[in-house]
Amino acid sequence: MADARTALQYLSRLKGKTLVTFQSLADLDAVASAYALKLLVPRLEIGAADSANSQVKKVFKALSLRQIEPFESLEDFENVIIVDANNAAVLGKRGQEIQDFPGKIIVIDHHLHSKKMKSDFAWLEPEKTSTCEMVYALLKEAKKKIDARTALLLAAGIISDTAVWKSANDDSFLAVGELLKLAGKGEKEYETVMKLVSSRPDVSHRKKRLDAAARAEVTQKGEVLVAVSTSEGFEMSCAAALVELGCDYAFVGNPKKGRVFGVKAASAKGNIGLIMEAAGEVLEGSGGGHENVGGAEGKSEKVRNALEKCRELALKECG
Repeated sequence: MADARTALQYLSRLKGKTLVTFQSLADLDAVASAYALKLLVPRLEIGAADSANSQVKKVFKALSLRQIEPFESLEDFENVIIVDANNAAVLGKRGQEIQDFPGKIIVIDHHLHSKKMKSDFAWLEPEKTSTCEMVYALLKEAKKKIDARTALLLAAGIISDTAVWKSANDDSFLAVGELLKLAGKGEKEYETVMKLVSSRPDVSHRKKRLDAAARAEVTQKGEVLVAVSTSEGFEMSCAAALVELGCDYAFVGNPKKGRVFGVKAASAKGNIGLIMEAAGEVLEGSGGGHENVGGAEGKSEKVRNALEKCRELALKECG
């Protein structure tokens, strides 16, 4: 089974140019992980499958980092590293292109997924709450010096992917504590990183969350509340907002894009990643995630059926 040491050994043997990329509409955990790998892998270039989400763009601007652009072609590369994803479907339109890549494919990810993509080497740790934790472990194993900006970026990625500590564990807190010490003297760094990940969403984002809450269908079983709703954007954020409002499980689908995202409270039973795998099957696409957060993508006309499947499986967890 792969771990940080075996992953480091494999990466150290790579020859030629390497592209590191991530899922479509990438989140901060994915992009921060890719950025930090520049400290480790020579001749590494970062290229998005399409674009990064709004939080990534805000954080990169705040840290005076150049925004990540989509890669044009794989022709000039001998290796491709996929971070924070292990299924070709989540790479959007570039998924098949990457699966057909004749060079080496390396996967570094923390998501649970049954339909794993083809790779020459895969380091998968579903028990980790973020890929940034895994990349940080790699850098520690390699005894690489981590500059302050990269340390802040990795810490922000961990905090963001744990939904601001909601799905964190002991390792998450330990990693962030160490990274904040690397970023400075530990007095203002936590305040800085929290401002990076907790900035107030813009008005269109906030309105989508309110609209999703207004149209939510909530089912009660005993002391457990399960919500399903729809939105034409910010689906994960909408689901998280429903959990913050009091739901134990929340599932929000986008009928136009063929996407469903799920979030559960840390105290609720079950595994959202497994529920999203089932949702992916209903969507005739794919799905996955980790214990408290996940998503699925497929046919837009199947979104309503997928939401019903999510509700059914969540209610089963209630006994």
